[in-house]
Amino acid sequence: MLCVKNVSLRLPESRLLTNVNFTVDKGDIVTLMGPSGCGKSTLFSWMIGALAGQFSCTGELW
Repeated sequence: MLCVKNVSLRLPESRLLTNVNFTVDKGDIVTLMGPSGCGKSTLFSWMIGALAGQFSCTGELW
């Protein structure tokens, strides 16, 4: 299970993500959709560790 809770990311000049929450269970197929510039790539960059922060996977912070 992947749990993302209350994720907010910002740069000094702009807010990138605000209070993002979702859970993905093993075997789920997920699509993340939205308009250009809404933060989809930023969220995934953060999840793979390319941006600073923490995420929770099966209740443990990484």
